[in-house]
Amino acid sequence: MLLKFGKEIGTLIYAKNIWKIEVVLSHVLVVQWCNVMIFSLILGRKGSQGFPGKNLHIINGQPMAWYPMIAAFNNPHIDYNFISTDDPKLSSLGKKIGFEVIDRPAYLATSEALGDDAYKHGYNVMLDKIGEEPEFLILLFCNAPTINSDLITQGINMLRKDPSADSAVTV
Repeated sequence: MLLKFGKEIGTLIYAKNIWKIEVVLSHVLVVQWCNVMIFSLILGRKGSQGFPGKNLHIINGQPMAWYPMIAAFNNPHIDYNFISTDDPKLSSLGKKIGFEVIDRPAYLATSEALGDDAYKHGYNVMLDKIGEEPEFLILLFCNAPTINSDLITQGINMLRKDPSADSAVTV
């Protein structure tokens, strides 16, 4: 907990909520509750040309897309999990794990479509469903089986520690 006396703002982070606290005249507290939400958005399309079916390719007994989904779903910081896809099998896997499915339009599911455009579409759908902007948006790909919940947490912690950073990327 960080509290500064005088007319400065302090912050108390509890669970997934932030309370902004202002001390007025050294004894009156003005408290404002701010919801802190984190969304994850996983992209996966059906039509891979280089490795058809790669997102559902079995690795150590699970489809490749299962690994980033589980990493996000099991992360205690993430409040809402979404998958943007045109693949009914990925939709089914996402629903089974607990993801909300965003039906990706056909024009965003081609080999020429940009990931940025699919992310923007997904983000707008998430905002419409939730009604609030997240503190962070965790962007993942179905074909990234090496991601885990701890790496996601490290990224979140790094961004919270350094407000001048606008993103964190695994390498």
